Amino acid sequence: MRNRKGSATVLLSMVAVSLSMAILSAILVMRQIAIGSTVESYGRIWTTAVLSEYDRNLFRDYGIMAFYGNNPEMSEKVQYYLDYSLKGVLGIRSPKANAELNGYEMSDVENFRNALVKSFGQEALESILKKSKRTTRPDSTEKDSGEKKKPREIRNPVVLRTLPSRDAEDSTNIEKLTELFKEGKYTNDAGVSLKSITAETVFIRKHFGSALKIADKKKHYFQNEWEYIIKGAPNDETNLKSCRRRLFLVRNGLNLAYLYSDSGKVELVTSLAEIISPGPMGLVTQGILMEAWAALEAKQDVEDLLQGERVPVMKTEKTWKTSIQGILNDGEMKKKLDEDSQKMLEEKNAEVQEAAGGSIQKKVSEGLTYEDYLWVLILAMPKDTRTLRIMDLVQINMKYRYYRDFNLAEYYGGVDVTINAGRKKHSFHKEYQ
Repeated sequence: MRNRKGSATVLLSMVAVSLSMAILSAILVMRQIAIGSTVESYGRIWTTAVLSEYDRNLFRDYGIMAFYGNNPEMSEKVQYYLDYSLKGVLGIRSPKANAELNGYEMSDVENFRNALVKSFGQEALESILKKSKRTTRPDSTEKDSGEKKKPREIRNPVVLRTLPSRDAEDSTNIEKLTELFKEGKYTNDAGVSLKSITAETVFIRKHFGSALKIADKKKHYFQNEWEYIIKGAPNDETNLKSCRRRLFLVRNGLNLAYLYSDSGKVELVTSLAEIISPGPMGLVTQGILMEAWAALEAKQDVEDLLQGERVPVMKTEKTWKTSIQGILNDGEMKKKLDEDSQKMLEEKNAEVQEAAGGSIQKKVSEGLTYEDYLWVLILAMPKDTRTLRIMDLVQINMKYRYYRDFNLAEYYGGVDVTINAGRKKHSFHKEYQ
């Protein structure tokens, strides 16, 4: 009987201990679940809190959401949230937090493109273009002195060194540009062709001005921003001159193509070449005259574009503006002729002038505008270079308007947070949508 009572006591003790252990295990499991649930809930709040500190000026001016920070500061901030929220909760001991911003840098081309796309929200790009109100830039000369304003230039080596496009590819293929114009891949009065609408192109039209147009009433460091995207020089005037040169080369090629297609002008040039260079040299002189005439027309085209006038892509008899008389006394053209041809041109100058005909005075109302031509230059750029130059302008204008030390490399569009609490690692990933 004693043995039976002792066995029963032992059995009951074992059951009690087992039940206690089961209850304790259940409590521990429930505690871990409670801790995990608490950390998960707070973790989502903390990561959202980090993203809520986006730069308001950047968002207001460009619609881009990004926050300033670095890994140590963000880790310290999340740790503060952690300590504050979990202090004394469920007996959690020494929870640790770590924040990683790597991979979300706004200085990364793809990250910036994604932010740029998100900046338009759900609004269709076509509708944004239709609402775009680019206005004609007022005269940039000083009324009092009559002198032009000094062109803006960036000279600070630190600013130049931190520009996103500092190592960007920079190449311009004039032949490719000329072909793009011949193929009709350019803009019209309604804006960009639907085939070429992207978030980047809409962003450029909405936020950046050119030598002739203003995008908005905000302060812009550079006046010639479209020209900066094409050239990328830290000097406003240099960018404009570079674009003038590129437009001249494109127009020269298009004008030369037209001249050779116009039988009347070919006949005129041929007759003048025969007078200036009788014999085999006539063909060489004909080529020189053709190139000089195309260049004269191209020079006039560029001047007209910068005056706000239009220039057709492919010329016709009705839209050709210059007379060949304009090149016959040109010193640069004469230098290209051989000595005998130069002498003959001097001797038979009256005959040549008579054969050349009178001057032409025309005003053309059809064709593309200055910005239309620039648009083709922008579309023909290497994709990454174009994006990086856009990033440059955003960074430059933010420095000019708000913070002298603003750098996109120090701004981020997302964060990864890791929290070690309750013997378990919890990971959170959050970025702007």
